[in-house]
Amino acid sequence: MKKKDLVNSGFLSLFSFFILFFFRATEQTGDSLNYLYCAKTGENLFHPHHLLFNPAVRIFYLLFSYIFKNSDVLLSAQIHNIIWAVITVLSVYFIIDKISGSKALSLLASLSWNFCLGFWFLSTQAETYVAALGCISLIILILAKKYEKIITTRQYLSISCLFILGVLYHQMMILFFIPMTIYFLFCQKRNYLRIFLINAFVSVIAIVLIYVAAFYFSRKGLEAKSFYYYATLYWHNPVACWGKFNHFNLLTIKQFIFSQLWNFIAVPLKFKNIFIYIFLVLKVFLIIWHVVSVFKKKPFYKIRLALIVFLLVHSLFCIWWLPEETEFPLISAWALLILGFIFLNDISEISRRKLNPALFFLISLMVFGLAFRNYTTIISGMHKNKGKSYDRACQLARLNKEGCILFEGHPVIYNYKFYFNKKAIVDDFDALVSFYNFKQPLINLDGKTCLFVSLDTLSPRNNFTGANGYLKPKEWLLFIEWLFAVEKDKAGIIRGCREFQVIVDPLKKDEVFLKLGSKKTAVDGLADMLSRLDKMLEPYLKEEYKNIFTRWLNDLYLKKIKPTSSQAF
Repeated sequence: MKKKDLVNSGFLSLFSFFILFFFRATEQTGDSLNYLYCAKTGENLFHPHHLLFNPAVRIFYLLFSYIFKNSDVLLSAQIHNIIWAVITVLSVYFIIDKISGSKALSLLASLSWNFCLGFWFLSTQAETYVAALGCISLIILILAKKYEKIITTRQYLSISCLFILGVLYHQMMILFFIPMTIYFLFCQKRNYLRIFLINAFVSVIAIVLIYVAAFYFSRKGLEAKSFYYYATLYWHNPVACWGKFNHFNLLTIKQFIFSQLWNFIAVPLKFKNIFIYIFLVLKVFLIIWHVVSVFKKKPFYKIRLALIVFLLVHSLFCIWWLPEETEFPLISAWALLILGFIFLNDISEISRRKLNPALFFLISLMVFGLAFRNYTTIISGMHKNKGKSYDRACQLARLNKEGCILFEGHPVIYNYKFYFNKKAIVDDFDALVSFYNFKQPLINLDGKTCLFVSLDTLSPRNNFTGANGYLKPKEWLLFIEWLFAVEKDKAGIIRGCREFQVIVDPLKKDEVFLKLGSKKTAVDGLADMLSRLDKMLEPYLKEEYKNIFTRWLNDLYLKKIKPTSSQAF
């Protein structure tokens, strides 16, 4: 390594580590806290979606626990991710340096990526994406360094190991097999492709064997019915709208473009559409530029081709899987940034200068703008406190003194689980949507444990994915009957249900909750049960919110919507 590269890489390593560590996120996503809980307790360590992440964080946690008296699993996960983040930043530097030969452009590229919102945000979340991206970036770096040179057996082995690591950190990295195959297909020496395919075959076999071992040790915890079910666990979620071909429409594609754009910068919402269209035009132009460059066999055309293919394949996957998900497009955003700086190098080459001073100034301004905008809008808020979901979890922990099963939103329940060590949780969104979409419960409730539910969750007016008690009354009623564990006579009339008690937060009197006990109380039909519920709630509600359940029942009669025989009044 040249002295200048050593100085630059040392500066980037220290600078990136310092920025990410000093401004690390205190507020964590719901998924992050769930992973942290698994890493801390050792429960469900080997999740097929990110097989290696939880065990890797647990190793860091146990190591720091051994060295220091008071180790924190969140800090352990953040250091793990920051190390991978620094590796990714350095990879960007050396990839652009190899392609352009410009130290200034390479520094600007790596700093740009460091301050991109998605990367900065996810580097200190206990999420899997940065580690997976680090593996892929190292593979591209190896291919760039050995471009038009002989790839040694050791380097093939390194590529295979990094590919395996990437897939184990995140399942979707298996998609990188496609651009790698195309890269070696375009190599002039045919034996390159043959050697690569042999290595790839061995890599896939190794991945499968690792998954089989993980399945053997963790199938009970994840309730996996078979190895196929275990390996494709997320595909079998009955509630989530993941992996749908009907996602391929103009609206969802627009959502995906915004998700990808979010990984670069926090866009002002009032200018959202303008930014989306500008970003789309630039993206299409960039792809066309590099496609033409590939056909003309411009310098590093095979690297360009591999990045274009990966960008397109990964983008199609994201649209198919979940287009509004902002975290998934981080990987394709990285490929887009590399292609963007290769384009800037092409412009410099055309002008026959390594880096035009005006261009250098504009890119520097862009880097500063990225850092300022992303820090002031998102990063600073995540850094300063644990967030609203944590505050809500504190409130619920204070009110739910008996440890009843808590029904609440995704980020709140995992704050509640991680910070208060409470495992009795149910995602209220999933529970309701399960009835709205499938007319069946998400889980079986034994009736022996009390439930703690907010009035907002129970209200027939509450919208979940465009559905509520008025649009889907039969499904909503099934949900209520499931929660209240109703008992019916032979005629289908409700004769018993859980005892219910109103819980009002003394600090926030406008927030009302219900505790549904394990004991049963006698009722004379659905109308009686809902009437009692309304009367109990009446002293705590504003006029417009009173009798919400009885009103729903009356609206059913007014609209002449008759329940089924199993839902008789």
